[in-house]
Amino acid sequence: MACSQSLDLNGAEVPQWFDEGLAVLVSDDPRYLAPTGDRCLVDPRQPLPVTLEEWLRAASADPRTYAQAACQVSRWAGTNGGKEAVRTLVERLSAGQAFSDVFRMPAAAG
Repeated sequence: MACSQSLDLNGAEVPQWFDEGLAVLVSDDPRYLAPTGDRCLVDPRQPLPVTLEEWLRAASADPRTYAQAACQVSRWAGTNGGKEAVRTLVERLSAGQAFSDVFRMPAAAG
């Protein structure tokens, strides 16, 4: 499903979980997203795979990995302005900023 291959990110490294989660979100895949509201079907409970090798291993072992990545990206986008947040992130990555400098997850509700 990889999404960043079709984006010009100027060589920016994007974690595989974000790439796959964004692809699920853009495709609106009902296997991994709820139709409305908080779109999460599976809450990510542990760090998600960063490299392609880690992703392939994790997603092969547990198909819910896609839903967890989609949840993380969906919640981030929802908190940061939706589609515009994704556009801004892509622009900043393309301008040479590091993913860790432009992507911030909101603190978990407690």
